[in-house]
Formats: sequence, structure tokens, C-alpha cells
Amino acid sequence: MIYMVHGTNDWKTFSSSINGTAAVIPGLLPGIRYQVRIRAYSVLGNGEYGNSGIVKTFEAPAAIRTPLVSRIVYGGKPGLSVYWAQPESDHPITHYIVEYKEYTSAEWTSQTIDPTKRTAMVYNLKPGTNYNIRVSAVSDLGSGRSSASNKRTFRVPGRITEAATTPYLSNDKPGFHLIFIPPQSDLLILRYNIRYTLRGVNLWSMKTSTSPSVYLENLLPGNTHEIQINAESVIGSGNTYTFYQTTAKGIS
Repeated sequence: MIYMVHGTNDWKTFSSSINGTAAVIPGLLPGIRYQVRIRAYSVLGNGEYGNSGIVKTFEAPAAIRTPLVSRIVYGGKPGLSVYWAQPESDHPITHYIVEYKEYTSAEWTSQTIDPTKRTAMVYNLKPGTNYNIRVSAVSDLGSGRSSASNKRTFRVPGRITEAATTPYLSNDKPGFHLIFIPPQSDLLILRYNIRYTLRGVNLWSMKTSTSPSVYLENLLPGNTHEIQINAESVIGSGNTYTFYQTTAKGIS
């Protein structure tokens, strides 16, 4: 028996001592068309090769269509949820491989998924980062071509860019009423973190507020205060906005 990849003219010999009319040629590539010619032999010698038969081997699983990727939060960290449809396959699919990487990175991280599932979660990712995700199906014949998608994870809240301060009195001490514009945020802002101190003094007071409005009370008159504000969502805090404000003088 001789065989070759169809169209190559590179015949290879396969010898098998068989008494029947069937044989198995091992080590072929999946999804490839082969030409096969057979001749019989006896104690009197070999016969002539018959006409070529052309046959295509079983293929590895087909490529998965572009997976659907959604943004999620898992364990207080941004992540991605991946969905895909089962591809055609000549042999049963043994598992799926889900791979992901940061868009600018060359290194992929992978996880193996049970063949009965069509979804996977990728978590503990960086906020506001674009990721490439690809999925491939695997059978005993090998891995099918992967299909890729990309998605940016949820971002932490943006930086507050402006705050208005209105002087007011509390217990005959000066203070500030702060009103600031909520920053852009992919997720619900849970709270605002405010800290303040006398300018040049590393002794901070802290406040939190669920609204973009807060009162800073019992400040020293005629002194400049450093005030810092940031917004916080379930996946973390945005950049801090810092400004300086002086309380009124002569209030006793």
C-alpha cells in the first residue's frame, strides 16, 4: 500500500500483513485529502497497484464563532464573562480552551473548560484595561482554530475636577460646605472619600459621603486647608482631586 497527500507526488509506503480487505494507516494529519493505492501480493510475487482512491481524514473541531464577551464584577474585581456556541466536530469535543491577555501584552493566560459548558469567567483583571480573549475547541484529533474578541473591563471612577466651597458656621467655628460634580463612572459610586488638614501639616481628618456634598466642621479661622476628594465604586477609587481653601478670619 502506498499513500500521499493529494497533489504532492510524495508517495509513502505502508506495509501490513493482512488476510482481509482492511488496514489502518496511522499518523495522518486531520482534515487532509490523501491518495491511496493498493496492491496484493502472494508467494508468486506482487500484483499491480490499483487506481488511486482519494479520501479526506477526520478534521479537528471547526473554528468557534467570535465569542460574546460581557463585563462583570467578581469578588470586588473587574472581570469578563465569555459565551460561545458549540462548533461542528467530526469527533466528540474533549474540552475548550479559553485564553486571555492584555491587549498590549504578548503573553496569554489559559484555562480549560468542561466540554458540556459554553461559558467561562475571567476575573481578577485590571480596571479599565482592554483584553483580548480567544476560545478554541479540542478533540482527540487536535485543536480547532481559535476565534478572538476584545473588551475593556469596568473602570474605576474618574477624577473629580471641580469643587465649590461655601463658608458656614458650626458651633461658632468656621467650616466649609463642599459641593462637587460627580465624575464619570462605569459602576455606581458607593461613596466619596474626603480628607483634610492644615496646609503643610500631615495630620489628616477623614469623612465619607454618599452624595457629592459634605460639610467640614470646626476648622481654625484664617487658616489654609488642604482638601482631597476621590470617588469610590465596588472595584476601587479614582484619582484624588486636591485643592486648597482658607477659612474666614475673625470668627470667635
